Amino acid sequence: MLALLLTTGCAEPVVTEFRWSALSGEVSALIWTTSDRVAQEIFEEMQLATERAEAAADLARPDSALSRLNEHAAEAPFLVEERDLYVCIKRAQEYARASSGAFDVTLGPVIGLYREAAQQGSLPSDAAIEEALEQVAWADVTMFPEAHAVRFRRPGMKIDLGGMADGLALDLAMRAFSRVGSRAGLLQLRGSVQAWGTPPGGDSWEVPLEDPRTAGVEFASLTVDNRAIGIVGSAFVPPDPAGQPSPLVLDPRTGKPSTSNVLVAVAVAEGAADATALAQALAVSGTLAAGTLLDKTRRVEAILLVQGNGEPYVLASASLRGRLQLSESLLQEVGGRVRYILPPQSIDVNLGM
Repeated sequence: MLALLLTTGCAEPVVTEFRWSALSGEVSALIWTTSDRVAQEIFEEMQLATERAEAAADLARPDSALSRLNEHAAEAPFLVEERDLYVCIKRAQEYARASSGAFDVTLGPVIGLYREAAQQGSLPSDAAIEEALEQVAWADVTMFPEAHAVRFRRPGMKIDLGGMADGLALDLAMRAFSRVGSRAGLLQLRGSVQAWGTPPGGDSWEVPLEDPRTAGVEFASLTVDNRAIGIVGSAFVPPDPAGQPSPLVLDPRTGKPSTSNVLVAVAVAEGAADATALAQALAVSGTLAAGTLLDKTRRVEAILLVQGNGEPYVLASASLRGRLQLSESLLQEVGGRVRYILPPQSIDVNLGM
């Protein structure tokens, strides 16, 4: 399912927008190239890349590599033939360690409970959550780097990459920009965004950030170069006609909605999978742990919308001063309270690819 939506200009350069389905969501890609032919070639390569991501990490597909890993990894080390999937799981384990379990992709059994309960317009019981938590333990996943294999040390464990799967799809799709004739591109899949190159008519990408608490509402914009953005919100939304609340962010340590003081977390990193994982970890960890977590990670910036003693405010990396623009509605919400005190103090935004 694809559609070529927009092409402007009869001569070089050409700006083209594509949209297609991937991982039960919609990928949007804005591509700047030297010709329509190059744009079409890049699009076709990107679509193949997202199909690879689905074959690797889509749990809705029983034949995906991750579904088969979940089925067999408790019996013996499971060989992960898709190298990018193995690397993604390895990175997830690193973020679990750095966040002391605030990010944990072995939360699969608990996530499954919430999905089943949502179909009935309810939430899982405390007893069911406690039972499912017996199979949640990132430290009980053994990685075999030389063999690219994964082993579960507990029966019933399941990896669910969540937003990292979206980020993986974008990371794979971005490789298409190595093609001769590509100039710049901006990709998005739900809360994952990836920017590459220099956009037409500007020196950097000015990326609108959608508020995860309210669909279709932009709460800020961020200037980036060759960077990925992950956005996670811990608000509650009605997922079905019954209007039952459903958490957008779960705390892997409790199996329940996050109770941190972070309402929205935005992470800016070199890759989309990394950015999404870090945004999740920041949303669950809260502000007290945010500085330490950012210090442990590499070349990562953050924006946090925080609920503090009834008065919301924004915390951001000092390196984002001058690059972050809050919407009028968000400025009113936080009463102008914006503090650029998080690490890093500075970062080279012209990272290249």
